[in-house]
Amino acid sequence: MIRDTLTQVDELHAIAKELIRKDVDDDLIIQELINCGVDAAYAEMIIGNVRKDERDRRDSFKLLLMGTFCIIGGLMITYLSYRMAANRTSLFFFIFWGIVVAGIGMLIRGFSLYRK
Repeated sequence: MIRDTLTQVDELHAIAKELIRKDVDDDLIIQELINCGVDAAYAEMIIGNVRKDERDRRDSFKLLLMGTFCIIGGLMITYLSYRMAANRTSLFFFIFWGIVVAGIGMLIRGFSLYRK
């Protein structure tokens, strides 16, 4: 029973996703979903969920890219700081761990959005 319901919900989402990708008007999508046996409020909720999933997917790629950039950038700046300190025989150099930690946070958030 539950598996049948989940299958029906997945089919409705697939229909809505396909129509949204074809750039069909929301009223026509709602009408198509009503023809599949759901009421208008549920059809609007399906459209909202499909759009949110697509937006999350795009945001996940942005977060993965920014996280990677922050990690690499933080490590490069730390390395350059070390090299400058070594060349000048300084007793200290700067470790930019905040940028690296922020990048790791972005990567974790990006992966969680992508898996959803």
